[in-house]
This record gives sequence, C-alpha cells and structure tokens, in this order.
Amino acid sequence: MKTMIRSMTAAALLLAASSASAQMTHPSFAGTWVLDVGKSQSTQALPDSATWTISQTGDTVVMDRVNFSAATGNVTIHGRFATDGKEWKNTITQPAIGEIQTATTAAWDGAALVATTGFTVQDTPVIQTDRWTLSADGKTLTSDRKFTADGQDVATSTLVFSKKN
Repeated sequence: MKTMIRSMTAAALLLAASSASAQMTHPSFAGTWVLDVGKSQSTQALPDSATWTISQTGDTVVMDRVNFSAATGNVTIHGRFATDGKEWKNTITQPAIGEIQTATTAAWDGAALVATTGFTVQDTPVIQTDRWTLSADGKTLTSDRKFTADGQDVATSTLVFSKKN
C-alpha cells in the first residue's frame, strides 16, 4: 500500500512539474516584422511604414525599430530589455526632441509580453505601455500601445505586424 501511495505521489508530482513547465514557456517574438498599416489603427498618425527587428535570447529582448513617415523621415530606435521585471535603461533619439533617457520594465502576462517604458519630454513624465501578442500561427505580432502624459491618457494604438522571416 505504501508503495502504491509513493508511486501515485511521484506521478502527481511529475504531472504538476510538467504542467508548470508547460505554463512557463512563452512565445518568441524574434524575427523581422513589417507594419501592416491597413490593419493598424491609432489615435495619432501612424507611420507610413515600420520594420521591427527583434531578437530574443532567454529573458533578454533586443529590438531595432525603423519607422518612416514623410514628416520625420526614417527614425531608428535601438532598445534592450528583459522579461524578468527588472528595469533596463536605454537612450533613444527622437526628431525635434533629441536624446531621451528611458527606463523599461517588462514581464509576462500569460502569453502576452507587457513592457512599460517611462521617460520625460519637456519636463512632462510619459509612460508608454506595450502589450505584445502573437497569432496562433506565429506570423502576426500585435502591439497594443497606450501613452499617458502627466497621468492622463493621451494616445492609443494597435500596431499589427506581419512576419517577414
């Protein structure tokens, strides 16, 4: 009887461990993503085009974004953060503003990656929150984005990207 109880306990522990392991896996956003302007929407102007190149190794995400619009030309942003909830600092350059110091924290919310970036523009604190999700086939990345400035909601967007490679 004790042997049977031990076997059942061991089986239950293995099942729980494999279930927890399955829940711990998260999608990879690695790849080159091209903005589908027709499927995207924003309360502010969308860029004419955008390409995000993302590499993801373990908890670390490295992202290079190139946005193009007739008003600003190409704007390139390089950023790095981790998905473990720790703060990462980056410096980005924006046209007409110059260099901006940012602080990003990111963590998983189920299969979604939520990144919160804080920065200051003209003495106004701004928070950008991005919620990334992948389609079931892994070919579409959606970034639901919200900006707040001085605690007030100022803009939202849904950016839809198709995987290039």
